[in-house]
Amino acid sequence: MVRVRAWKKLIQRLLHGSVNISHLFYADDAMFIGEWSEQNLHNIVKVLNCFHLASGLKINIAKSQVLGVGVSQNVVVQAANRIGCAVLNTPFRYLGRRKISWVAWDNDHSVQTERWFGVSQVSSALKSCLLTFDVAFSSCLLSNWMFALELDKEIVVANKMGASSVSASFRRDVRDGAERQQWDDLSSILNSVVLSSSKDRWTCDLSGDGEFKVKVIRNFIDDLFLPSSDVETRWVKFIPIKVNVFSWRARRDRLPTRVNLSRRGVLLDSHLCPLCNAAMEDVQHVFFRCDVARVVLRKICRWWDLDWQEICSFSDWDAWFLSFRLSSRLKSILEGVFYVAWWRIWRLRNQLVFDASPPNRSTIFDDIVSWSFLWCSSRCNRVFSWEYWLKNPYLISL
Repeated sequence: MVRVRAWKKLIQRLLHGSVNISHLFYADDAMFIGEWSEQNLHNIVKVLNCFHLASGLKINIAKSQVLGVGVSQNVVVQAANRIGCAVLNTPFRYLGRRKISWVAWDNDHSVQTERWFGVSQVSSALKSCLLTFDVAFSSCLLSNWMFALELDKEIVVANKMGASSVSASFRRDVRDGAERQQWDDLSSILNSVVLSSSKDRWTCDLSGDGEFKVKVIRNFIDDLFLPSSDVETRWVKFIPIKVNVFSWRARRDRLPTRVNLSRRGVLLDSHLCPLCNAAMEDVQHVFFRCDVARVVLRKICRWWDLDWQEICSFSDWDAWFLSFRLSSRLKSILEGVFYVAWWRIWRLRNQLVFDASPPNRSTIFDDIVSWSFLWCSSRCNRVFSWEYWLKNPYLISL
């Protein structure tokens, strides 16, 4: 008797106290309705434990399932783990008959999100206990009692709006109190609704002619998500694709430099350039301002007999490179040499960061000369000699 009284007191405190929980009972099922909160979750478990102490019918929490509607899946999973039950996803089949889904109705021009909590399987008398917690209960009640009052359950919106009154097909009049207030709010919204007499149709207004085109949709998605740049993409056919792609990424600052990694929230021991340890590592520093890069670029200009000037960015390099007067094919080869140089500098940088033993910096320029010759000569229609390539590439006959 003491246990029964304690159980009743706890139920009364939960149902009539500060915690708002309602309930529905069926033949051998029970549904609890209330606000989604940690307090409610634990109190429901406590209530069911008290029920076990009072009746001897124990709930199998391991076979219980938690359902959340309007609640993020992560929150539901965390709650289920703490309680020790599983997660139920919608739509689901209840009592082997029909699938159940939950709908959020639009009330006062804003969707009122509903929050529901779970389905629990219990033993003996309580085979299943549906625990549902609702925050925006008024909007749900509005949809429920309207559907319950409607005589024609299959009526369409056009016929409903075309009638003399929306309530004309109700089986009874709207009652006073909360039901009347909800009905007045709905009526004020419906007063501004105007249905067109034309048939329903699909239109696509992206192109202006109402026609759906895959190309238009693709361009719209690209413009929405892909990064845009005013710099024209440059592609040198005399060097491998991987070097072209690398240069394209470098020009758009898409390389994992230490500055970029820091912007993405990656914790680093240092943000300094691993090549010189003198400045923050961004793409402009690595390929133009770093002492290693400046030495390499000067040697390339001396090799090609070009006037070198201090360059601090890709935009400076573009203006400097466009000022040369060379044949288009020879200028394309020269651009490929710079691409190979940047690619080789970045490779040296990665070797310093990831290799156990320090790389040999003295061979970097020799590697640029040999690799660019191998790649350019194999992709050029005409064969040119290694001697000409070393002495002066201007002597190459293309």
